Amino acid sequence: MDYTEKRACARCYYEAFVTCAYFNSDRFYRAKTTNHSKHGLFFESDFSLKPGASIYIRVDNHLPEASGSGICGCGRIRSLAIAEVKWCKELEGLDGSHYGVGLKYYAPAI
Repeated sequence: MDYTEKRACARCYYEAFVTCAYFNSDRFYRAKTTNHSKHGLFFESDFSLKPGASIYIRVDNHLPEASGSGICGCGRIRSLAIAEVKWCKELEGLDGSHYGVGLKYYAPAI
């Protein structure tokens, strides 16, 4: 099997709480990010999101015990962003429903 890394950018490991919502929705959810890159981020949540959906992400205060400061080779984690849900998978081995979500940031309008 080929397990070659296929990401366009390296991941920076950093934990922070995030608030997210489907774009133009007033129902917000809490989650925790564990890594990010210049083009996207990954978070874990107790809710699933529909792949292809546009969501709003706001990074709340970082976790004090988190490794790193959020500043890395990609610059730093974006504090506000609109992103596309690329995938959402149920995580195994955890109590209750728990999901991993991969997001790709939309390019900023110039």
